[in-house]
Amino acid sequence: MMEHPNPKEKWKNMRRMAWIAFVHGLSAPFWLENYAYLAPIFIFDASVIGAYMGFSTARDGWGKQ
Repeated sequence: MMEHPNPKEKWKNMRRMAWIAFVHGLSAPFWLENYAYLAPIFIFDASVIGAYMGFSTARDGWGKQ
């Protein structure tokens, strides 16, 4: 498997994407007109946050062993 040329930059970008999804989830009730769509948006944002934050944190921990 090919590694990223700068692994720290790769994981920093993944964390940045997770923070953007977090802010998107917090702001959704303010810009969304139909609240019926909130649950799918929250589920999607939570999965993005969980994947990016979880994998980046786990990868950092695994790399230090």
